Amino acid sequence: MGNLTLLTALHLRGANLEAKELYSSKENTSEIFEVESVLHDLLQRELNVTQYYGILTRYWQWLDVFEEYHWECPNDARRFKEIVEKKRIFKFLMGLNKNLDEVWGRILGMKPLPSV
Repeated sequence: MGNLTLLTALHLRGANLEAKELYSSKENTSEIFEVESVLHDLLQRELNVTQYYGILTRYWQWLDVFEEYHWECPNDARRFKEIVEKKRIFKFLMGLNKNLDEVWGRILGMKPLPSV
């Protein structure tokens, strides 16, 4: 898929999600599924790193809106946030073009991992 085609498709999906956000059901199941589908398939390809990261961040923000968790224990909420952050770093790195393998190798070697 060409860069312009991908950006157009993502923009249209984004507009659709923004509209659904206003009128969504309590559980947001279809919205979460749609966002997760985009995130699953998203790769950098012809996008530059900034564009790729911007698209990921936008969809992650939608997930944060659609997914509602109510924690009894503040430590559980903190730990869950750390897990989500780590998975987002992995998604970002896995979607980068192969010519950036050296970069993600260095990032994975950092302790602690940087935040996205």
